[in-house]
Amino acid sequence: MNKLLVICLVIVLLTIACDSSTPTKTTSPEESAYGACIYFIEKQLDLSTRDAQDYESATVTANGNQYKVKVYYAKYKSLYTCTLQHSGDQWQLSGLEVE
Repeated sequence: MNKLLVICLVIVLLTIACDSSTPTKTTSPEESAYGACIYFIEKQLDLSTRDAQDYESATVTANGNQYKVKVYYAKYKSLYTCTLQHSGDQWQLSGLEVE
């Protein structure tokens, strides 16, 4: 009986330890804007998201629910600027410029 109790206790403790050790990553609005921008560039211009510079190198500015994201695509030697509107969980592309 004691062995069964110990085994159950070990299983419960391992379950709790495993659940608490898996952190959940939260995405900032700026990271979401970056993701939306490279998605729209892929869909509008047929460029692969793999060619975009990473989030840490991109420039994201916010003004209320409007975001400007500047992403460089080295393969094409071009800087793309997305102007995005955010409402709820939806992103809308309101402008896309290429420099």
